[in-house]
Amino acid sequence: MELGRVLAPDGIAIVSTNSRTDKRELEHLWRQAAGDVLGIPEGPARVQLSARFTLEDAPAILGAVFADIRTIPLPGVIEVTDAEPVVAHLASYEAWADKMGVPFRETIERARERVNEVIQAEGGFRVTCLGGMLVCRMPRL
Repeated sequence: MELGRVLAPDGIAIVSTNSRTDKRELEHLWRQAAGDVLGIPEGPARVQLSARFTLEDAPAILGAVFADIRTIPLPGVIEVTDAEPVVAHLASYEAWADKMGVPFRETIERARERVNEVIQAEGGFRVTCLGGMLVCRMPRL
């Protein structure tokens, strides 16, 4: 990392990322919908943009540069009573559709149907979130 060239000795950097468990329900939804479209029990995974730098791995990675790292977890739950926000989130992955190995539009539509089924049965569709901030201090010289 080249952060030492940007921060002064004893400087602080604030970094954010998501946990491996962040929005797991969306991963499960994607795999189910893709499996339905492909005619198999479970489809391939969706693209995970923060997989290379997770909240769990960040302290070790940042520890190569920083003397002190404090992690602040930021848990939350999103509950929707309309499928459209979930569909819009999944649709935002269209740029990576060729890497997912599924018919993209059909999978999105099947996900919409599945979310609507959950909303009808349970009154809402819940997504558990876990992100976090890492407060990192450069070593003193």
